[in-house]
Amino acid sequence: MLNIDLERRGHIYFCLLIALALSRKQGRVKTVRQKHAFIIKWLKNAGEKRLFGHQAGDEIAWLKTKIRRSGPDNDPEPMLRFIYHTTCALQTPCGLK
Repeated sequence: MLNIDLERRGHIYFCLLIALALSRKQGRVKTVRQKHAFIIKWLKNAGEKRLFGHQAGDEIAWLKTKIRRSGPDNDPEPMLRFIYHTTCALQTPCGLK
């Protein structure tokens, strides 16, 4: 896919899934559209602030584009979990299971 190591890629998805879970628990994300908007905003902030380093910018841009193209009514969380679990399966140890 993109030139970024598995550990760093997994870390991006881990952080995004945790942020999404916390936002859901706080009652900020209740619908698929709210989830979609939250993820796009989170990715935008992560990319602008380079929270995951310069190399992660391509991964973040790719994911943002992929989610936008899928539309606001398509739940992106299963895809995020799939990518996260795939990176975990290809490396050990991994945090969130």
